[in-house]
Amino acid sequence: MRARGTLIVSSVIFAVALVAAADLVGLATIVGAFAGGLVLATTERREHIEDQIKPVADLLVPVSSSTWG
Repeated sequence: MRARGTLIVSSVIFAVALVAAADLVGLATIVGAFAGGLVLATTERREHIEDQIKPVADLLVPVSSSTWG
């Protein structure tokens, strides 16, 4: 049985795990996030992940850009 949202949740967990791994070895966390994005971009489910993450990006990107801008 397939539950709705498992692809996006597992993708975000994977990216956060790489962020944590980068932090553990002393790298900037953005390096881990970038590595996670590179790995996920090579999967055959890339388009599905992009479609499902767009609403999250629409919510967070204006917040982060207004904070730093």
